[in-house]
Amino acid sequence: MGGHTQTQSRILGRLLTISGTLFLVGSVVPAWVANAMPTGGGGLFLLAIALFGGGGAMIIRGKQHLTPVRDWIWVVEQPSPIIYLRSFDAERHDYSLRRYFAGAFGMLTGRATAYGASPWGPTFQAQLSFLMNRVGCYVAVGRPDSPLPGLGAVRCYLDEKWEDRVRELLDASALTVLRAGTTRGLGLEIALCKSVLRPQQLLMILPAARRDYAAVRKQLSEHHDIVLPEKGRALIFRFESGWEPVPLTPKLGLARTLGPFFRANGIEPPRSSWLDSTRLLLR
Repeated sequence: MGGHTQTQSRILGRLLTISGTLFLVGSVVPAWVANAMPTGGGGLFLLAIALFGGGGAMIIRGKQHLTPVRDWIWVVEQPSPIIYLRSFDAERHDYSLRRYFAGAFGMLTGRATAYGASPWGPTFQAQLSFLMNRVGCYVAVGRPDSPLPGLGAVRCYLDEKWEDRVRELLDASALTVLRAGTTRGLGLEIALCKSVLRPQQLLMILPAARRDYAAVRKQLSEHHDIVLPEKGRALIFRFESGWEPVPLTPKLGLARTLGPFFRANGIEPPRSSWLDSTRLLLR
């Protein structure tokens, strides 16, 4: 864990976040001017795209420098930790330029995991973290091959007994969020969750791509007796007794979408505000 904390710099993180925000805001100007020009605005549009992409990349890198890192003992001592499980491979692909611009396009066209939620993995996790941390300490196992932690959850880095450590984290958790992927690790994650958690404690996020959704659906049905419906609008599921999946219908705001999940665990859903986006950016 020490190597990860040594590569982080809070000063650099703040500078990158502020600079990236200025780049993002500044990208509106050349785009507006180019749109007002009858001809010859292509260069300004390219400048706007460069400012937008560069600003987003700077903010993401800045937030990585600001992500807290803790050890697993600290996590299990928290009163009600919320554990986030996911495939390291899926998270690695999230940070590619292709995924970044695909997410930006999804925001412009209204394609999102739920209304008010970002369709791009890292920023969606930042939004989810902002919400979950109002309920308990939101924690994810850190990628050991990454020089900087990801966005959103507090990162903890495990030793070679990682499976036992994950079981202890789940046992201590109040809630668990699982981002289901198409890798073989999903089977182990589901098996651990079913052996330790009550069904109501698990929130599952499904992939948006139709082919990936079908692959996850097939694996859960054939090997874990969890039958998901055909792909629809809902990509987030909670569970009832007997591991019966219940889709959470997208609503206006992530807090409202996840409301039934929180209430099933005796938790009052955190209140959302129109200022949340600004608070999330400046956090």
